[in-house]
Amino acid sequence: MTTPDSRSPSTDPSGSGPSPPKRTRSLGQRIVIVLACLAIVAGLCIFGSVALFLHHSSTTGNALVRQESKAISRTKSPACVHSPTSPPVTAPGGLAVDALLQVPKLKLDAPVLEGDDDPELNIGVGHVPASSWPGISGTDVLAAHDVTWFSQINRLSIGDTILMVTPCHTFDYTVIDHSVINAGSPIFQSVQGRLVLVTCYPLNALFLTPKRYIVEAILTSFTNEGAVADPVQTTPLLPVVPAPAALAAQGLDLTHNPMPLGTLSFAGTPNLTWTQSQAPLQAETVALELYFAALRSAEQDNAAWWNDLGPGVPLSNAAPLSGVGAPSTITPVHPTLVMSGDSMTGATITSALRIDGRDYSVTMTATTQDTTLVMSGFSLVPTT
Repeated sequence: MTTPDSRSPSTDPSGSGPSPPKRTRSLGQRIVIVLACLAIVAGLCIFGSVALFLHHSSTTGNALVRQESKAISRTKSPACVHSPTSPPVTAPGGLAVDALLQVPKLKLDAPVLEGDDDPELNIGVGHVPASSWPGISGTDVLAAHDVTWFSQINRLSIGDTILMVTPCHTFDYTVIDHSVINAGSPIFQSVQGRLVLVTCYPLNALFLTPKRYIVEAILTSFTNEGAVADPVQTTPLLPVVPAPAALAAQGLDLTHNPMPLGTLSFAGTPNLTWTQSQAPLQAETVALELYFAALRSAEQDNAAWWNDLGPGVPLSNAAPLSGVGAPSTITPVHPTLVMSGDSMTGATITSALRIDGRDYSVTMTATTQDTTLVMSGFSLVPTT
């Protein structure tokens, strides 16, 4: 009888043969496993922090909406006749809730706080302090995070309604445009009441991005709450100029394009009451915006901009302006508004320009198509 040699291979109990040698992980494999575990933990931490942020934003913001709704209900009374505002609701951190932003299509009901820093944006919609407060004139800019209150503003269509509700007023805005702009691009004041919603782009980004998504709307009516029946004062809907964001950022108003203005006149069948109000000055601003946009597009020889402003109008009509810098205006600019009642159906602007030492008479005609004012003609005729 023999005994197995101690140096011989061991066998498994089944007698099927030698058992495999025990494997040990290499240092590289262990490092990969550790890194994978750390990545999973980091991902869970990030997911948890995002979930907590969204939960806090939603619960705190909705609580503010309920509080502000009660405050608005209490002040929609004869008190509004004497005091246009009520004390704002105090939010966490001593922040003030000044209004509610309501977007029926999105079922959005959000608190509006004064300021556009993290304390405001973490729980609601922030009113940019440098912008106007809602009213019949000026641009009101509201900002919010793209993953919270403004996560679906890209679903808004032209013609949709946006409401700003304060204790004594309800401002009714109509969406007119969407665009993507660079962060820091200026948003200019307007004579007409205008609302601009701003958020990061793309709308599902969980970090600060270099682009901003904006929705523009204009004031179409407002209601004054008081002891008497609520009167609705309607501001005529003015057309907008289809200037691309990069062109609009150059400034298309008199502040950025100083030149003498002549006589404002009317054609068509204007409403007498309309002509005796401030509305013609607002309409004149729109016509001048298109004129300045046309001049800048021609100066920079940008065919894409020009085509947006006046589809079908040849850029060659403004060829003398190309590459020569800003022309000098040698006679006042005379706008003529073409009206049908209190609706602006078109415009004509005439003036005289000195371009590269030579004088030209300039005529721009425009027509309203749907909700936009576009060029229908442009001519430069040398006079010297």
